[in-house]
Amino acid sequence: MKISMDSFDLHKAQCLSRKDASKIGCIDRSIIEHVKLINSHSDYYTTSSCGGRIVLFAKDDGSRKCDGRWLYVTHGKASPAAIRKALSSPQKELVWFRQEAFILHVAARDLAAAKNLLAIARQAGLKHSGIFSLQSRIILEIEGNEHMDVPIKKGGKLIAPEAYITELVRIANRKMDNNMERLNTLLKYLKEL
Repeated sequence: MKISMDSFDLHKAQCLSRKDASKIGCIDRSIIEHVKLINSHSDYYTTSSCGGRIVLFAKDDGSRKCDGRWLYVTHGKASPAAIRKALSSPQKELVWFRQEAFILHVAARDLAAAKNLLAIARQAGLKHSGIFSLQSRIILEIEGNEHMDVPIKKGGKLIAPEAYITELVRIANRKMDNNMERLNTLLKYLKEL
């Protein structure tokens, strides 16, 4: 599949000229160099990105992700004290402690370019990456391997002891370190693109 050059270049210009629509309003510091490198290449542009994060997310059981709300978010390391403080406010919903890996959504000019970038992601050890849209645009998802998703509070009550919360934070912070190492490896390969 090949998208016309004019169409791809037009979409790229439009996408890159838009105001950042993320909740924080800017590209995460840990991934900005990756985004700039990808966007500087004539065959690619990023449509969204996140450098990885640790969050507390509240949502009703069975509801969709978009129906929930963030109680806490950091794109760096978390502290047990900050997590406990966020958990101290009353919530009736199910609260999840999550560590999410970095993610990049990248539009590619054509399937050959998409396969080339996917090969680079795989070289960097990013096994959860793939080409997932082949209709009007070819989109790649490049995603880190580090994830953690644990229910921590339900019906307004903690379902884990304090020591467990401290251990979750320690594990999530270690996963964020691994996330940064993988981002650095990806950056090395992107520079050869």
